[in-house]
Amino acid sequence: DSAHRTSHDPRDQPFETGGLRAELTRRTGRSAVAVLAFAGLRLAVILASTAILARLVPPQEQGLVAMLLPPVLIAAGLAEFGLAQAAIQRERMTHRLASAFFWVNLGLGAALAGVAGLLSRPVAAFYGAPEGAGLLIALAPVILLTAMNAQFVALLRRQLRLRALETVSLAALAAAAVTALAAAYLGAGAVALVIQLVVQQGLTLLGLAITTRWRPAAPCLRDIARARRGLRLGLFLAAERLVGDLTAGLPLIMAGRAFGAGAAGLLLRSEAIALMPFRRVGTPLSGAFLPALSRLQRDAGALTAMLIRQVSRANLIVLPAGLALCLAADAVVAALLGPGWEGAAPLLAILSVLTIVSMALAGLSWTLVACGRGKALLIFRLGALAVNGAALLAAAPFGLVALVAARVAVRVLIEGPALAALALRLTPLRGRTIAAAYAEEAVFACAVLAAGAGLRHVLDASVFAEGAAAAALVAAMAGVRVAADRLVSSSGGASGTSARCRHGAGRRRRTLFRADPKRIAAGT
Repeated sequence: DSAHRTSHDPRDQPFETGGLRAELTRRTGRSAVAVLAFAGLRLAVILASTAILARLVPPQEQGLVAMLLPPVLIAAGLAEFGLAQAAIQRERMTHRLASAFFWVNLGLGAALAGVAGLLSRPVAAFYGAPEGAGLLIALAPVILLTAMNAQFVALLRRQLRLRALETVSLAALAAAAVTALAAAYLGAGAVALVIQLVVQQGLTLLGLAITTRWRPAAPCLRDIARARRGLRLGLFLAAERLVGDLTAGLPLIMAGRAFGAGAAGLLLRSEAIALMPFRRVGTPLSGAFLPALSRLQRDAGALTAMLIRQVSRANLIVLPAGLALCLAADAVVAALLGPGWEGAAPLLAILSVLTIVSMALAGLSWTLVACGRGKALLIFRLGALAVNGAALLAAAPFGLVALVAARVAVRVLIEGPALAALALRLTPLRGRTIAAAYAEEAVFACAVLAAGAGLRHVLDASVFAEGAAAAALVAAMAGVRVAADRLVSSSGGASGTSARCRHGAGRRRRTLFRADPKRIAAGT
């Protein structure tokens, strides 16, 4: 690291972030607005392709791919090795260090793709589906391509060039969706889903290479040895992601093993729809939030205020979407997936709770990463894996719905409080401010769920009419909440959350984070 610190390589310029701090709030806000705008377009593409594929590829064949996805995603996360987050989190980054990270990712990706191919038959035998061996071999390139994308993504996120990143991602997503739909229409079946994943990652790599214009230096063992600090942090983050992916994939693995490919297909699609708001909004926003939190890791007041701003803004979309999915799950499944997928409705209703709490928990995780607490986060994930495994084993004999309910209960009632306690202890976050802000979100969510459930109980109409009424209620209550906050701000006060963010901070910080309805509306 010392050698990198003293170098003056002109190729280091794209990795410099010294000029970001002065305009961090404005750049973060603009990046967030860009991400949200693209999220709507991505959502439209995903919804359209999902609805058509659900009618071209039956649940049994989709379930076959669903059972194979957890090991592929776990291997892809391990190949990434946490080095993208390590590159973003570092205060000082260089071309040679990024190149070292790239070659480590490439080597791991190639090795793990090979392992996936070698283990294809044992994995298929585990599920009792011999035809899955060929599909797993075809999915192996996803592991390599994901690993190769990591440092290109980190470069754009480090510079908060989220608009460029989202443009590439959207183009790759749309092209892959069209390719998969064409293959499915021609009768490719489950292979169409595999084609979609491989094409998307391949086109993403091509687009990122063109957009960044960065090319890694030739591999050098000396540079890799000097990158040990970043590799150490990456090791903890990679292990944390590995354990987290395994925990998230456990329900799919157990559903496929215990209940067959059909049940796995229902769970795959219901989970994809339930988590769609967070994956299409919250996950891309992390590209803006994590760099911003990393730059503020030594400033307790600014760090706390930035986290609350980030979570509350993302929840303007994610939280109402999760509530609407929970209350209108049967209508969403009927409209989006069509006949043959009715069993996904109760799963979607339960899994939507994960979206409701997703931003609150993700914000705490991002703060731990931004403050370099990868080891502590890994220990937390290991504990969560053990608790989830025990809960799922206990619930499996009672059926698929009980299995999913056990996963959600552990996430909300055990993982959530434990993660909050860990973040408040190991980062500069201010506990009372965070608790008050999160309590406000929780009260709103509970009130909307109660009102929506009551409305559906009173109505005696079709599934679509009741679902539409519940969604309209969610939108109305969310709108009233936003309008009330803006009214309080414009009258010379501040919303409770914004006021708590400023409490105890210096005059400069109070000015920086003052609640301004025009700035909030503009996302800056």
